[in-house]
Amino acid sequence: MFRTSLISLGVCSVLVLSACGSDDNDNDQSASSVASSSSSSSVSSASSSVESSSSVSSSSSVSLTQVSGLAAVGAALSNATVTAHCADGSSFTTAVVTNSQGAFSGSVTTGALPCALQVQGGNPPVKLHSYTDTGGHVNITPFTDLALANATNLSPEEWFTDPDWSLITNNIATATAELETALEEAGYDLPAGDFAPFTQSFAIGDEWDQVLDQLQLAIDQSASIDGYIALLELVRQGSLASLPAGSTSSSSSSVSQSSSSSSSSSSSASSVSGGGSAEQCFNAELFSEGTQIIGEYRTTDGASGAVIDFTYDQTIFGSKAFNGQSARYAISDTTATGAAPSQSTTTSYFTVNAAAARSEALGVEVVTQSPISTTTVTQNNPGRLTRYDLNPGESYSQTFTATTQVMGFDVDSDISFTTTFTGIEEVTVPAGTYSACRFDSEEGGLQTTRWFAVEKGIELKVISDGDETVYVSGSVNGQAF
Repeated sequence: MFRTSLISLGVCSVLVLSACGSDDNDNDQSASSVASSSSSSSVSSASSSVESSSSVSSSSSVSLTQVSGLAAVGAALSNATVTAHCADGSSFTTAVVTNSQGAFSGSVTTGALPCALQVQGGNPPVKLHSYTDTGGHVNITPFTDLALANATNLSPEEWFTDPDWSLITNNIATATAELETALEEAGYDLPAGDFAPFTQSFAIGDEWDQVLDQLQLAIDQSASIDGYIALLELVRQGSLASLPAGSTSSSSSSVSQSSSSSSSSSSSASSVSGGGSAEQCFNAELFSEGTQIIGEYRTTDGASGAVIDFTYDQTIFGSKAFNGQSARYAISDTTATGAAPSQSTTTSYFTVNAAAARSEALGVEVVTQSPISTTTVTQNNPGRLTRYDLNPGESYSQTFTATTQVMGFDVDSDISFTTTFTGIEEVTVPAGTYSACRFDSEEGGLQTTRWFAVEKGIELKVISDGDETVYVSGSVNGQAF
């Protein structure tokens, strides 16, 4: 009951609206929304804390390491099989298949690392390779495939069959740097920052994914290279200069994968009632230092009809270190009444890029004063991404690890979600009728729909697993909304 991510037994502030439960928002927009996504699998109530601690206890005797990431060629490789070939000869503990956005997650025995990885699937089918020596996030893309070919002077498939780890230890750093240089010299538009194809977090449709699109388009248009396998063979032979010239006019539609779910090719949902970018619902004021947001919401449990009313008072502050990063933070005091009365204080940590209409939720600390005194801290690695730079029908995906510290235990959860901006439509809540951006999300099989007010950016309504949360009243910096 009360699966709606706005609350977890009433103890979450609206700043962490979706910080409670794995159904939470990847689209929360105010600082409240950023931090809310911040703990998508976090446990912010006494009961959820108990669940977390018991899950740790039950699994603590099994030493497993999570391996998760994204498989893509620009377009996502959906419903593709991912195989591990680890140093001790073992593989994943269970079968691993990518989801519609190319995200995958599996476990290997901790002592089995390092592991070579192979993804096989798509339409037309492809095989790509990668590796990890630590577990955690790892990508499988043409860039990881090409870097392995350059490092080993073997076809990546041949190396995967019988991995020679000395070739990786001795050569992979240089081989990756050489690939970066070759891409730049060939005219590819590499984003700023480190070129880390094996571990760089990215989402379908973002700037790193678009470089994969550039490569695919360049191969398709090349008169001298007969497809990707031919390019891979040239790189294996040491001819990185054979990379086809890059093109900045690429789009995901150029990628020859019918399984593509990239943001540039996702189809619009039938319920779209208005066009325009979701940036209309991004309000930079809600992230600004000194901003005070007061809100009242009501959540109705879809199964029992029980109701929780909660009010929060949130203030945005300047920079503060969190998990080794400089972050903006917000503090919210939340009081819940009704079916599950509670009192809590939440500190949420986030970064924001107002020019790009994006933010990342780095983590959240929830201190519950009643009914039971608990403290829960969740760290997201990497930060959970929230995007508003979307047109109707466009989507984005991310996989990250949320580490929750509660009752003396650390609980690691690998989380993958896909969010689609459906469009702008009219929505009515107790506070009134508004034009709102609608976002539909899928996370772990749970469907969640959220609406944010045009221009104001306030979250108006959430429907998840039959539960419904609605905006009742509130203000921003003393001005009624």
